[in-house]
Amino acid sequence: MFRKKESQALTLRERHYKYVLDEDFKYYDAFISKRIYETAVIKGHEVRYIEMGSGPLLLMLPGSTGKAMSFYEYIEGLSTEFRTVAIDYPVVESLDEMRAVLIEFTQFILKQGERAYIVANSFGTVILQEVLIERPDLFEQIYFVHGMSKDKSISKKTIQLHQRSIKSFLKSVTFLNYDRFQKRFSKRIRKSIDICPDNISRRLFWEGFFEEMIYSTTQSEMISNYKFIKDFWDHRVYDTTMFESVTQPVFIIESFRDMEAELPEKLALCSLFKTSELFKLSGDANLSLIKNRDAIIQFIVEKKLEHMANQNV
Repeated sequence: MFRKKESQALTLRERHYKYVLDEDFKYYDAFISKRIYETAVIKGHEVRYIEMGSGPLLLMLPGSTGKAMSFYEYIEGLSTEFRTVAIDYPVVESLDEMRAVLIEFTQFILKQGERAYIVANSFGTVILQEVLIERPDLFEQIYFVHGMSKDKSISKKTIQLHQRSIKSFLKSVTFLNYDRFQKRFSKRIRKSIDICPDNISRRLFWEGFFEEMIYSTTQSEMISNYKFIKDFWDHRVYDTTMFESVTQPVFIIESFRDMEAELPEKLALCSLFKTSELFKLSGDANLSLIKNRDAIIQFIVEKKLEHMANQNV
């Protein structure tokens, strides 16, 4: 059994982390050696998730990767304060279906009498908005990281740009040979990695990390993730009346630098919640989940401790 695990680790290393130094791979290697995926069947859909730690539940919704592992540094980093649960998105047909599955999954994973803390990143913030319209009562605190929304202020031109981009992407995923698509997409991702400019090994690690996520995503999962993004841009418009029942703390964690192209979508999110508080990060939003890891973790822990202290007064 040990030899099989070692062989699998070497295969993973050779495929995606060949030129990464041992010192830059060891933390991730230790994490995946103890990471255990669990599976729940929710409304006929298989939901895979990683659970770690103890304390109140912190549910984590990834962005368009749809992968729990996009929170890899947070799952363990927050597990001293929370029972962290990060999910892989199941294959669904629409945002409505995703919302229904996520609500039932949250009820499944909650312990009796417990309410969840929830953090969503990137497009996961749209899925969270969908859930909040129907079941805001499930959560103690809400964290939107690098989020977006769509209200009446978003221009038709902006919407059309997103619609064309998603349509083109879905066409490539659906009709290209999927192996060829994965190679092209992973090359594009590698070129966009602008992290650790003074540490080639660390940059290569993150290039390999995102490449690994692409190759671990099936064609049906990729199509599903982008179909509900398309559903959002085609059919959703939110306004403040939809979120009047959200009375608990809402924290919007955001970097606005160099984000003019997406600024309207970010400002739309900030305008929706009467209890929202904005926490500004340094730098731009590209890979900010990684670059600002320590600041984001510290912020979430501090807000949770403040909340618990207020409850005990």
